[in-house]
Amino acid sequence: MRAVQVTRFGGPEVMRVAEVERPSPISTEVLVRVV
Repeated sequence: MRAVQVTRFGGPEVMRVAEVERPSPISTEVLVRVV
């Protein structure tokens, strides 16, 4: 899945789109799909 990652403090210029593994929520969490 694609995710926006922020690896350091800063403005929008420090954001990057990266491919990451889909997280697996535990029983007390939910996974929200944003379309």
